[in-house]
Amino acid sequence: MRSTRSHWLDLSVAILVLGSLCPPVAIAQGLEPAEVASDLDALLATASGLPLPQQADDGVLLRRLYLDLAGRPPQVEELIEDLARDPGTRFDEVTDRLIASQEFAANLARYWRATILARPTEPRSAIAANSLEFYLTEAIENGMGWDAIARQLITAEGSVRDDGRTALIFAQSGKPEETVAEVSRIFLGIQIQCAQCHNHPTEPWTREQFHELAAFFPRVAARPVRGDGPIDFVVSVTDQASPRPQRSDNRFVGTTEHYMPDLDNPDAQGTLMTPTFFVNRQSLPLGILDEVRRNALADWVTEASNPWFSRALVNRMWAEWVGVGFYQSAVDDLGPSRGVVAEEALRRLADGFVASGHDLGWLAKTIMRTRAYRSVSQSPPASNPAHAVARSTARRLRSDQLFDQLQQVLGTTTDSQMGARDLGQPQRFNVNPRMQFATVFGFDPSLPVEEVNGSMTQVLMLMNGQQVQQALRSPQGAVARIHAAMPDHRALVERLYLHVLARFPTDAERATAVRYVAGHRNRMAATEDLAWALINSAEFIQRR
Repeated sequence: MRSTRSHWLDLSVAILVLGSLCPPVAIAQGLEPAEVASDLDALLATASGLPLPQQADDGVLLRRLYLDLAGRPPQVEELIEDLARDPGTRFDEVTDRLIASQEFAANLARYWRATILARPTEPRSAIAANSLEFYLTEAIENGMGWDAIARQLITAEGSVRDDGRTALIFAQSGKPEETVAEVSRIFLGIQIQCAQCHNHPTEPWTREQFHELAAFFPRVAARPVRGDGPIDFVVSVTDQASPRPQRSDNRFVGTTEHYMPDLDNPDAQGTLMTPTFFVNRQSLPLGILDEVRRNALADWVTEASNPWFSRALVNRMWAEWVGVGFYQSAVDDLGPSRGVVAEEALRRLADGFVASGHDLGWLAKTIMRTRAYRSVSQSPPASNPAHAVARSTARRLRSDQLFDQLQQVLGTTTDSQMGARDLGQPQRFNVNPRMQFATVFGFDPSLPVEEVNGSMTQVLMLMNGQQVQQALRSPQGAVARIHAAMPDHRALVERLYLHVLARFPTDAERATAVRYVAGHRNRMAATEDLAWALINSAEFIQRR
């Protein structure tokens, strides 16, 4: 089995030998985020046939940067300080500072935690939520490349509560078919599970290829471990076959190899499958140990010559940070027959990501420097696909972003109030306000932006929820402190707008709010009413 380094060498040699036969890639063109961003702007303008978009207002863009990178809006002091920076370097400096913070790692970790646990077959998958978030935060903060993170998730073993790397396998109950479907969907953007029972209806993947992929995982299982504390599970490996394999879920459990079920005769053992990766058609011999199987698969999934790995990641993060991905399908439904918009821009960004060492920080710095990211936001989606990709799109905040925004706005920072957690240690328990909040406001991050909708339960929770109401009226809360510090009505209104929406009110908003506060017999109650109205605005729950 060759190493990733060997594949890199092969790729470099191929580039030199083929010369003019191959288009230039980012390895030869440079990796400076500003340079790549400039190339992307030009390529997107060409693809869309439109000039470079107008840049969003400074306050809107700063709020966008903080929400996307730190998972929260800027505090008033941060906003004022950032607005005082040199306009020519302001947004680059803020971007780089936030990416260097733990908040960036924690925010991105929560995005991937939600993505990995969004479609479980294991009903108790939430047991792994905290350990997964802790692992991802630490990995991203330490600069681990996306390829290394993917490798560790694919090859993991150990306690689900203690080792977040096991979460992906545990969320699929350790079952080969479900596990490889998620490995393909998350890391390659390919829905190969559509080929589990028949050949893929729109892509070239066959049923045999799906089960050859499942043949990398027959020796892995997720088993419960009971002790004095909360129930735990262990992702473990057995390289010895069971004396009497048992049929379960239309397959035989307890075998060391994977068999493709016979749909005409479900009671039969089925066809023995050789571990083979459908992208490069490389395979391993039967009888090989689990450690070799999964390490080989991790190599082939993450190697530089596999275009789907880098494309899936940069397409997904472009959709998350800009609004609409390069593929017109969902961010986890790529394939040779799927329509691609601005493919040259996608290739440029994917090549740069590979050459950066799959550096998530580099990718964020690059995307945040594009005019597409910094543009005035549009309502999703634009009728012109190329236009949609080249402009920022407004979207609803993820549950964790909205939760952190509420914490900051209401001034609630303790577990008893809103459930802030210390990322310095992995939590052992999952029933906390943050997780409860996610049951109401959470959604699958892989969904297209236009498919993420609100609900009446969400509206009622923000309007009348006990935690929000108590924090809003708390004498120690942020709203009470702002009221006490701002005896002037105009200053009070402006401070509340800055605090809640990270912007100054318009003239009309200012006049209406000042008139309301001045005419109310209880100024504190009027202040709470105004804060409540801003929290329940559409702007508050959106990233514009």
